[in-house]
Amino acid sequence: MASDYYATPESLSWKLISASVQSRPRVVADFSAGEGHLLAVAEKKWGTRIKLIANDIDYGFATKLRRRKPHWIVSSTDFLAVHKGVCARNLREYQGLVDIVILNPPFTYQGKHCCTTDLCGVEVTCSPAMAFVANSIRYLRPKGEILVVLPSGALNSSRDQACLNEIKRDFHVRVLAKNARNSFPNCFPSTALVKIVRKPKQGRKPVHASTKSASLRVGPNVFIRRGSIQMHNVPDDTAANCVPLVHSTELQDGDVRLDARMVRSNRSLISGPAVIIPRVGRPSRQKICIMSTKQRVALSDCVIALKFQNIRQAKDAKSLLLDRWRKFSECYTGTGAPYITVDRLCEFVFSAKE
Repeated sequence: MASDYYATPESLSWKLISASVQSRPRVVADFSAGEGHLLAVAEKKWGTRIKLIANDIDYGFATKLRRRKPHWIVSSTDFLAVHKGVCARNLREYQGLVDIVILNPPFTYQGKHCCTTDLCGVEVTCSPAMAFVANSIRYLRPKGEILVVLPSGALNSSRDQACLNEIKRDFHVRVLAKNARNSFPNCFPSTALVKIVRKPKQGRKPVHASTKSASLRVGPNVFIRRGSIQMHNVPDDTAANCVPLVHSTELQDGDVRLDARMVRSNRSLISGPAVIIPRVGRPSRQKICIMSTKQRVALSDCVIALKFQNIRQAKDAKSLLLDRWRKFSECYTGTGAPYITVDRLCEFVFSAKE
């Protein structure tokens, strides 16, 4: 048994799960399931017809769950490594398909109080509990929910601030309740119940001067991310903590050619493998470019990136765009300079898969 495992009391489980607005979820998952207490309450609430996904890094917990709950989908994966592609097949298949994620994640990880993960193409360092939340996002349906027990400090600590701010770009984060210190037997942590849901789309409007990044998961293997760095605000910077800037001028002959232009930024960051395309301007085949480097780069507000798990997927995506060029180029519209939105790109990717 994991040394920092504390089962979620049934009363607290009911309080957390009752915050869901979904009356008939199809898939409910707990990626730090332990003995399965949260999922057991979910099963009582919604019945046995829903798919229940349980994961825990502790193989002993997973083995016992398989015996006790043979109708559950059970895996034993290090969930804080799923962004690296380390993932059981039966877990990977549900990326982008989960209606509700319920979590009481560990507050430490192999004795560590900090870890690094990937959130929508952005590398962030945070607490293990917040990393569980970040990694859960890739499993959510567009209208999915995350219901989680978090240490109270995660909501306002400097350690988790960058990750939390990145989550808040696209999600509403709401504290449901602060728990009494005696909520868990034999330990006295300061914890809160938190609900996380995706913000509604703002409609299909031009985003030429937006200061925000837009990101969207399309199925289990790709994130679409729009850059947000405005070129007229980019200073000449050569500091050691700067990263290369990718603007439409770096997209040349099917390749991303990083020049000496650097920028200091903690937003609009992405690493390869990815396909990067212009967001604004007449579409050109030569501007559909693969970035294979895993070095982090910053995206200007004139480009959009499709981030993949491996280079093969990126090459397949580029071939898809070029093979269906006429349909893809029609996604660029506008009364002035033609532009493409994340929504229109997402719809093209979905339609192309059919």
